[in-house]
Amino acid sequence: MGRASLSAWTWQDGAVWAAVVLLIAYSMLRPISVALGAGDIGPDDPFDDIMRLMQVRDWMGGQSWFDTDQNRLGVEGTRMHWSRLVDVPIAALALLIEPFAGRERALLLAATVWPPMLGGVFVAVLAAAGRSFGGTVGLLVGAVGGAVIITQLTVFIPGRIDHHNWQMILLALAATALVAPTGRAHVLGAVAGAAVALSIAIGTETLVFCAVLCAYPAIDWAWTGAPKRAAGFGAALAAAMVVLFFVSIPPARYGLADCDQISVIHVLAAVVGGGGLFLLARFATGRGRWTRFAVLSALGVIAVGLLAASAPHCLANPLDGLPEPVTEFWLSEVAEAKGFADADGNVPLRLALTFGTFLVAAALLIWSLCVQRSAGLLLLVVLVAGAAAFTIYQIRYTSVLWAFSALSLVVVLSRFAARERTRAAAALAVLAAFIVHPMQLAFPVGMLVLSAEDGETDETDTALEPCDYDRAAAELGGGQPLFVMAPFNAGPTILMDTPHRVLASNYHRGAEDIARHIDIATSPPDQAVTKLQRFGVERVVHCAYHAAIYAERAPDGLHAALSHGEPVAGLTLLWEDGARIYAVER
Repeated sequence: MGRASLSAWTWQDGAVWAAVVLLIAYSMLRPISVALGAGDIGPDDPFDDIMRLMQVRDWMGGQSWFDTDQNRLGVEGTRMHWSRLVDVPIAALALLIEPFAGRERALLLAATVWPPMLGGVFVAVLAAAGRSFGGTVGLLVGAVGGAVIITQLTVFIPGRIDHHNWQMILLALAATALVAPTGRAHVLGAVAGAAVALSIAIGTETLVFCAVLCAYPAIDWAWTGAPKRAAGFGAALAAAMVVLFFVSIPPARYGLADCDQISVIHVLAAVVGGGGLFLLARFATGRGRWTRFAVLSALGVIAVGLLAASAPHCLANPLDGLPEPVTEFWLSEVAEAKGFADADGNVPLRLALTFGTFLVAAALLIWSLCVQRSAGLLLLVVLVAGAAAFTIYQIRYTSVLWAFSALSLVVVLSRFAARERTRAAAALAVLAAFIVHPMQLAFPVGMLVLSAEDGETDETDTALEPCDYDRAAAELGGGQPLFVMAPFNAGPTILMDTPHRVLASNYHRGAEDIARHIDIATSPPDQAVTKLQRFGVERVVHCAYHAAIYAERAPDGLHAALSHGEPVAGLTLLWEDGARIYAVER
């Protein structure tokens, strides 16, 4: 993976840099202008984005930095595991806008502006990766490829303020810093270590990929004996994890071994593993290769052993421990928790959209490895293949797959353009960045699918339609706070737009309240009303669309009766327009 030598500065170099800046600006400003021109600001439906905005609003309203609890979610509130770090730039933008637009509109505008800005950062990371392998030509390849790819990635559209876009950037940045060929190996190692630590602090669902990224500089040091990248990575990982732990976790929870957010177990593993790698790189580099592998293996056994001994439950999927009714009625309906085969939509179209870039990236990576063996390329192969496997397991990892696939394409194309050193090769590489984009591959497939389905009628289709929860929340009003049982997807909207409390929503930390919701929905109507009264629920928002699973699996339950329009003693219909709102008699 040799680095292309950089020629003296020319006007062509200046033109390339100008083009890259314009591409990054275009990546940020175009989606913002489209959203503002359409009058569509703030999150649009995805409940995680609405909940994130509410987290920011609560913090700006006086809730403690360390307190991310949703006190109006559940019978006794819900302790969320989301990182406050993601809230910082959104709150900063809102504070800048607030004097001109007011608090609420400033929050919506901040949520509109911030994701495309992160998209520009992602393009910049790909451009930097391209420059590392292809000089000025690679810079252009990375910028063009990134600008094309993010135009169809939903994680960077206005309103998407969940943390998945952060994870894409941080994982791509860490991988870039680890494989980039440069003499500043210690600096790049530190960048990679800090990016991995920040990724873990923001969300632990990428721990497997972070573990692979951690293993690479360690194995590379043991094999080659080059200490700088490993030392920089280990020191930065350990130091950053300690800092992020104290920044994120309140003193009362220092000793808690949480699996789904940064906690003492992650810090312990990072300090032992990262700090140990730093010490080995400093003091054991002069040993033989097999001695280096031996001491590194001992370090790995110690780090994994401490993790397994201190928190064995964290070695399993935290969702595996949910109660059976919660898994059956709730988790099975959560879109991002489904496997690829179980997700909704046309399979051919989803295959092209999800795996189009992956297939091309994998093919080019394998070809490059055959041409020139490289540890960095092998790392990208492992990351891309692992992301594809995890995406098949759960579609929530699609963004990780796109991040590694896009980075791999930029690396391979930049190396190709630099090696040929001709304008024709550079043009070919840039053109390829367009062609291999998943939307370009999906378009003809999608057209064929849509043409085949045109005019067909699905005999199993029902008349059920999703409900407008914005209207239901408006109907609930902003008067005296009430306790509301509503469909899980409606929870964040009601919490955001009203002062009311909600029984349960789509957050696994509230599994006990989700189980209560399911128990009420599937109980016979008379028993369900008694349980509603016992928990103090005052309103029931019902939607036949989201109650279909209860009507099917518990035909004698409350939600089945409400879906059939049957009167239920103890519930009084107050409003109906798709969704229904019932008052619970006291």
